[in-house]
Amino acid sequence: MTARGECDIALSRGVLREGLAALEAFGDLLGLRRVGPRALDRAKSDTCDACTSLVAALEPFERTLVVALGKTPEAESMLRALGERIRSHVAPIAEALRDPAPISARRRLALETVFRKHRSEFKDCLTLCELVVAAVTTVPVELDVLELFENVQAERIVDTPVLRVGIDVVRSVPFCADRHVLMGLVEAAATFVCQNGSGQVRLIAGTNDAGASMMRLTPAPRGWVMPKKSIVLPMRGQADLAVDVARVVAARTGLGVTFDPATLSASIVTNSRGGPC
Repeated sequence: MTARGECDIALSRGVLREGLAALEAFGDLLGLRRVGPRALDRAKSDTCDACTSLVAALEPFERTLVVALGKTPEAESMLRALGERIRSHVAPIAEALRDPAPISARRRLALETVFRKHRSEFKDCLTLCELVVAAVTTVPVELDVLELFENVQAERIVDTPVLRVGIDVVRSVPFCADRHVLMGLVEAAATFVCQNGSGQVRLIAGTNDAGASMMRLTPAPRGWVMPKKSIVLPMRGQADLAVDVARVVAARTGLGVTFDPATLSASIVTNSRGGPC
């Protein structure tokens, strides 16, 4: 990627992050009963402006990433769908904020309903955007599966179901990948695996018949005991879109991913037999 491309991505991503921060902040204000209508009216205008800037930043963001991903049909289709999904969640929020009527108790409840419905989904879309950006801006390093999950911190998860991934791994398994990319693929795979409502995932790792390192995620088998080593992840929405993003990201970063709807299992595989990155 060129320096100009990296700069364009950084600027657009900054606007998207600011938009998310503004939506998060206004949503939090709505939930605080000590914050009155006047304060909400003042914050409403700034939040509405942030929504407008966010939508305007999407097109150049998508265009730059399509080029960085090699202008493949898969990348173009995925980014178009991701952009449309983001717009579909921002538009109802922006429309509700543009209503000039004072924020009465009834309207406040209506705004809370709109934010509750769309804010977490929008946040999940932004998480997928960050994964795509990581795929085109980071450099892979040699990672060990056991070490990969050592420093995973449980984020502050609000208004979102969670899932627990049991790390059923007993020996070192190397991967040549960026940590953010690999964890993003694990999160997408875990969300796919839990589509049936299960909140527990079993992760195993080893080598396949070709000698390539791999991870496999499956629903927790009946009677299976969760290992001592486990991590908690948010149960993301947008599972269908996450699968498309994961496939494009994996292809761009020299990894392979498979998703099996019949067994609700997923695999992440290196495209080589290991060795130094």
